[in-house]
Amino acid sequence: MSHTCNYFMQLKLVLDVSWQSLLSLAWCCTSYTVRYNNISTTEYAMKCLMCMFPGICTCEDFACPYKACVARTMSCKDGEDCSVTCSGEGSCVHATVNCPVNGRCIVECSWTAACLHFVVNAAPNTTSTITLNALHAAYGTGITLNGADGAILNVHCSASFACFGSTIDARSSSALSVFGCNTFYACYEMNIWCPPNIGGDKQCLLPGIDPLYTVYTPFC
Repeated sequence: MSHTCNYFMQLKLVLDVSWQSLLSLAWCCTSYTVRYNNISTTEYAMKCLMCMFPGICTCEDFACPYKACVARTMSCKDGEDCSVTCSGEGSCVHATVNCPVNGRCIVECSWTAACLHFVVNAAPNTTSTITLNALHAAYGTGITLNGADGAILNVHCSASFACFGSTIDARSSSALSVFGCNTFYACYEMNIWCPPNIGGDKQCLLPGIDPLYTVYTPFC
């Protein structure tokens, strides 16, 4: 079962006294709830307090409104599904997500400029789904998605300029699919390394990719 750390993230925002933080807090309060799943309130509080400090958060769900996760390292708990939602301008700039081993990893960038300089590290034998569904979600700097042994990578570039300039390294992964590249400039200037073929069958699905504007290295 997953446990959401949004409540204590909201407290952190309050400490940074600014009108932007207050707006973020209001947004959080109306969009998320704290879930107690068969653990004591004290244990839950101590576990989620760690999410206020970069580099040591091990909760399974991360909600990142306006600038809430700037430069944070969000490490998912192995054996659990994990979701990261970057839903405000600049919310995940310079942030890093370490996906869980033996658990699905779901990352969404749903706001303009939410995921600039954003890094996602896939885990071995795990399915990772990255969705950029806002105009200019990672425009210019792009995201960096690092594959892993046996990983299955799904990337959705679902808005204009959404994945512009992004890098995907799937050379050690089992499969890579990139969708939405027919959208206006969604996949331009991307750098993509495909996984190796298996028995002559390609493991890299890139519908709509324009080789004139996107650099990708297929395995033959």
